[in-house]
Amino acid sequence: MKPSIIAIDGPAASGKSTIGELLARRLGYLYLDTGAMYRAVTWVALEQGIDIADEEAITALAERVEINITRPTVDDGRQYTVYANGQDVTWQIRRPEVDANVSPVSAYPGVRQALTDQQRRIGRRGHIVMMGRDIGTVVLPEADLKIYLGATAEERARRRHREVRERGEVADYEEVLAAMRRRDKIDSERKAAPLRPADDAIVIDTTGLSIAEVLARVEGLVQNPKSKVQSSNGKGRAIFRRFTRSFLRLLLRLFTHLEVTGLENIPQGGPLLVAFNHLAYLDGPLVLALLPQLVEGIALEDLYRVPVTGQLLRLYGTIPVHRDQFDRQVIRRALRVLAEGKVLALAPEARMSLTGALEQARLGVAYLALRSGAPILPVAITGTETVPSDLKRLRRPRLTLTVGEVIVPPPQASKPQARRQQVAELTDEIMHRIAALLPPEYRGVYAPTPTPPPTLGEGSSNSPSPRVGRGG
Repeated sequence: MKPSIIAIDGPAASGKSTIGELLARRLGYLYLDTGAMYRAVTWVALEQGIDIADEEAITALAERVEINITRPTVDDGRQYTVYANGQDVTWQIRRPEVDANVSPVSAYPGVRQALTDQQRRIGRRGHIVMMGRDIGTVVLPEADLKIYLGATAEERARRRHREVRERGEVADYEEVLAAMRRRDKIDSERKAAPLRPADDAIVIDTTGLSIAEVLARVEGLVQNPKSKVQSSNGKGRAIFRRFTRSFLRLLLRLFTHLEVTGLENIPQGGPLLVAFNHLAYLDGPLVLALLPQLVEGIALEDLYRVPVTGQLLRLYGTIPVHRDQFDRQVIRRALRVLAEGKVLALAPEARMSLTGALEQARLGVAYLALRSGAPILPVAITGTETVPSDLKRLRRPRLTLTVGEVIVPPPQASKPQARRQQVAELTDEIMHRIAALLPPEYRGVYAPTPTPPPTLGEGSSNSPSPRVGRGG
């Protein structure tokens, strides 16, 4: 049997609106874009001059405004017709000013409650494709099929920029990209129903895929009963990850002296790159265990050849990478993780330090951050390098994990030479931020440059200028 209730979630411009409408048409189902309802409330608020920051006033508006969504009433390319208080606002709700303000409006719990009740009543009638950001997690958690569409921020900004220009409106790509990243941040960090895939959702990265390719995959899930097996496998992996994290925390509590600081710096949701210094094999498990979110990881392909370690890594679902080799498949998989709004942890140095201090970093973390727009969370670790010797001497190792403030990457430059410069500069900033969280003996090549001693004539026009180090 075909699923009667289909939920499609994902960030802005991930393709869910187009795919949802086409799928509903082919199945003969009702198509409901819940985001249009939040946009309609936002548009009415702007038209009436209501302060978007006034949560009480916006909530009261959502409770009284009359919103209706029907099949297209005009043949102008629209997917549906949206009415607000009887007025056709289908295209008005797609204007840039609505784009810039809809996320704060949709984050208000009262607004979400006012609209969610109506969405549930409609959805539970069945034979519906409902699209939004929390359909599978909040509105219709009982949906027969849950799909989460993701894409990189750059890809989604290009789509939205093209859509605006095709309507004959003026838009700047960099401004659209910046607005997209701001909206992603608000949507993923809001307390009420944050944007994330449901545990049993099937995730599809639409980056680089045509509409026809994405639709074919979705239709395959509708027609193929094995899709439920895929969902079960994903849920089983999530259970194993939670068990692994709890078990690691127990071991750390029993056998180490552990100090963790800076957890308040971790964003509540959304895509995130965790960059940590690499001292020993325990570093990765330490990050996976101690961060509040479930973390995706990257591991050297060599570790998969060790029977027990390899099996655990496969069960957890880490991404294998070859040592000293640029792998486009790894890059694609990493970008897909971030496009799905998940957390990805990796060591910029790409190998364990030979000295215990920071070594020259590779460019991978910065490259992923600039491509995806994901913020970077610097994490500093100490003590893991002495764990084997401490345990042999029956001593509890002293471990520290320090979380720094998030680094927000700049918009990616358009020219290749400028992009390369951006990657190098961001890599340098990430490593200096990690170094600043570490004791001096761990800072290595990223230690601050020492200030030279004063010389005769200092302060005169011929005296040398002192060099200022970064990250100290």
